[in-house]
Amino acid sequence: MPLQLKSYTSGVNGMSGVLELSEASVESSGAKAAACGTLSVLASLSNKVYSDQGIPAAFGVPAGAVIPFGSMEDALKNSGSLDSYTSLLESIETAKIENSELDSLSSELQSLVSLLAPSEKQLSP
Repeated sequence: MPLQLKSYTSGVNGMSGVLELSEASVESSGAKAAACGTLSVLASLSNKVYSDQGIPAAFGVPAGAVIPFGSMEDALKNSGSLDSYTSLLESIETAKIENSELDSLSSELQSLVSLLAPSEKQLSP
């Protein structure tokens, strides 16, 4: 039975390309990025909050950006490598540890993915 890949696209919720941290959602970017995005929004609002003693309760969050789910798959499609990627994943699912088969396939997959780069369109906010 062929491996069923979960399909992601960088157009989740109509968004594409790099997202500002505050725009990250669990659906588009995962729980960690979404939590950082929530902290980013709270930090921007915190300069309006004061303690009972009148002390500002502000806190800062470093600026950040998120490359959403599906970006790697888009890069694989754009480079014409999606079929190779899928084939390697299918082979890895049944690879034997003996004779370094799994190590060899994993290295091939790593080499394939390491050559990818997001498109200019994906990097544009």
